[in-house]
Amino acid sequence: MSGLTLEQVVSLPWKWLGPTRVEGEGDVHWELRIAELPDFLLAGENHEEVLQQLRPALRAYLRSYLDRGQQPPLPSRPDLWRLEVVRSMEASPTRLPATTLPAHELTSLR
Repeated sequence: MSGLTLEQVVSLPWKWLGPTRVEGEGDVHWELRIAELPDFLLAGENHEEVLQQLRPALRAYLRSYLDRGQQPPLPSRPDLWRLEVVRSMEASPTRLPATTLPAHELTSLR
């Protein structure tokens, strides 16, 4: 994986889509996707469960590529992180302005 360990790849600046509250036929759950990994979908009973399971699920997903001898898709610019803060609300989500920072300035955010 481009000379990176699995843990380093898990820690790359993936673009999270969610967690998002999803209502179905008598069912409410939360989902999170990763933009660079279109087949990745993590679902849980609540927002906290999804966030708690994200790293283990992403690790297992990326490991599946390695087990097949394949290179997983990676974020396009690992040297530059785009940090977006999205506040999830039931009625309408509010997207705050995005900030682009060099990766070395974000190490304290992990």
